[in-house]
Amino acid sequence: MTQAEQTLSGAVMAPDSPPVLTVEGLTVSVRTEAGLHPLVQDLSFSLRRGETLAIAGESGAGKSITSLAIMGLLPPPAVRVTAGRILLGQTELTALPEARMRGVRGDRVAMIFQEPMTSLNPVMTVGAQLAEAIRAHQDVSRAEARRRALDALQSVRLSQPERRMDQFPHELSGGMRQRVMIAMALALRPEVLIADEPTTALDVTVQREVLDLLRDLQRDLGTAIILITHDMGVVAEMADRVIVMKNGRMVEEAAVRTLFHAPAQPYTRDLLAAVPRIGQRALQAPAAGRAEPLARLADVVVRFPIRGGLLGRRQMNVHAVEHVSFDIGRGETFSLVGESGCGKSTIAKAMVGLVPHQGRITIAGQALSGHGKDEPKALRRKVQMVFQDPMAALDPRMRVGDLIAEPLLIHGIGTAADRRDRAADLIRRVGLSTDQLE
Repeated sequence: MTQAEQTLSGAVMAPDSPPVLTVEGLTVSVRTEAGLHPLVQDLSFSLRRGETLAIAGESGAGKSITSLAIMGLLPPPAVRVTAGRILLGQTELTALPEARMRGVRGDRVAMIFQEPMTSLNPVMTVGAQLAEAIRAHQDVSRAEARRRALDALQSVRLSQPERRMDQFPHELSGGMRQRVMIAMALALRPEVLIADEPTTALDVTVQREVLDLLRDLQRDLGTAIILITHDMGVVAEMADRVIVMKNGRMVEEAAVRTLFHAPAQPYTRDLLAAVPRIGQRALQAPAAGRAEPLARLADVVVRFPIRGGLLGRRQMNVHAVEHVSFDIGRGETFSLVGESGCGKSTIAKAMVGLVPHQGRITIAGQALSGHGKDEPKALRRKVQMVFQDPMAALDPRMRVGDLIAEPLLIHGIGTAADRRDRAADLIRRVGLSTDQLE
């Protein structure tokens, strides 16, 4: 029987022990011009040692706000707990001053954040960050902290851990960075681990490794896990119990087997029905006599030089993409699939003109020069890219409306009023409100 089948059958159960974490009537509100607006309302649940509780729901349901409230990381003074309490054992976290909360955070309650690149310090090596977290809570020497940091990296099965200790976050793949985040969270053996969308940006093979890793570490350490996700497949794989949230409120709470086999609420049924299943989408027959491809890659090669030594000479090449060819037709959805590091994003960046390449890439009949960022502006209008990490791709100093309108401004499209109207129309089309333009 697989782990998922054991979970769904109820074979994997949390031990019958006192709750390690209790949330009672939690309400989190944000201050607005019209007064306090609740983001999470009257939420209650408990968590026992060795148990995995999944909090599921669509974006904006209040899942991450709940985790930040438990960690004491709500951004003051705009967002705060306005009712209820959070108990870690017998300690009421909502009543602790920040100085004492710092001793709890990371030591007794730890969190794996959704976006490792925005959580890890880009100017510190991985080893330095791990050692800093350890020394912040334990009175140990630098050498001992570094030894424990290395042990933490080995425990998350990171390849070449000694080498990774001296690397910076940008030198690691997404899966490696997520493992570093897990190592940092578990270095002090916390009682409760909050995992906020820990596998969202990972490919399926790395996702499997991360989930197996969390399960193994939970078995070894007895850590209670709160798993925050919108992926119902991950919920079925990992959870003992599930809380479903919508618009800041709990819609349903049930054991995972009960929830999947007999969901009580219409919203839960809709959430489960939205999980894609192979065969549901009708396959389109290829069009007869297809016209010239809209995009064509012929024998594309992308290599990055590794330089070193006193004079910075090229020592070797990283072969990111080797002799790849394919065509994409007009109106076609073309998928590039593979593990982290196999070259998918590099091919996309080459098509956008962000990295130099060899071979030939043609977009709408116009060939790219292959020199990377020197591609003509007119060609860039024909290829656009949605990046993997929004927080790294959006300028935090610009308002949303200005960010949406900036491409139109760069290419000289329309007046300022036209661009504002276009931005308002676009933000509505992606399911957001025009209030969010500001």
